Amino acid sequence: EGRCRVGVSRISPAEVLESYAVRVVLDGLAARLAASHATPPEIAQLHWVSDRMRAAEEKSDFQSISALSLEWHEWLARAGRNSFLLNQVRVVHDRVRRFDRTTFEYPGRGAIAISEHDQILVAVEAGDAARANELAMAHMLNAKQVRLAMVEDGGPGGPEPRTGG
Repeated sequence: EGRCRVGVSRISPAEVLESYAVRVVLDGLAARLAASHATPPEIAQLHWVSDRMRAAEEKSDFQSISALSLEWHEWLARAGRNSFLLNQVRVVHDRVRRFDRTTFEYPGRGAIAISEHDQILVAVEAGDAARANELAMAHMLNAKQVRLAMVEDGGPGGPEPRTGG
């Protein structure tokens, strides 16, 4: 009596879809704002995180790639100078961390995502807000498709809670 179980709640397929619906818009906005406001040190930080992602991808270190990708997206949001947006990105990332597996375990996703980040960064550096927005939204829609494929296959990435760090 009075026992309390502490655990990570299960994420439903509907919650996966809801999360990506919000991520698509938030990431597009983050990229658009970053293209207008990013400073050279912030651009350098994004490149540095991308380089670390590439190194992790070469070792097939999926958990590191995933963590670095979330870090990259948070730096992108920071560069946009909108603290409310950054907080919302962090809320979404907290939910994403509850997904069982990372989309980077899907064959080829790591290299593709890194390439997509590079393209977003080119648009941000060029100050092309519309292109940055378009590329960031497409990047997240691609991630959503990978997540859905993983869920439908019943393979990695289904909406099971993480068991460990």
